[in-house]
Amino acid sequence: MAANNIVEFEVVLANAAVVTASKGSHADLFQALRGGGNDQSFDRSYTLEGHLIEEVGSQRMPLRAFKR
Repeated sequence: MAANNIVEFEVVLANAAVVTASKGSHADLFQALRGGGNDQSFDRSYTLEGHLIEEVGSQRMPLRAFKR
């Protein structure tokens, strides 16, 4: 879930003001934007938190076509 990794949004409000919404600044707006749905804002940018992945695995899986 990518929305869980968002740290902050830069948003243009209806009055043309540009604000940064995060947990510490404009927290109510930040929660509304993270909640998804059809919000009425223009997001100029957002910041995601990255996570280190130390090991990645893969697996081969043959796919066979079935004839009828």
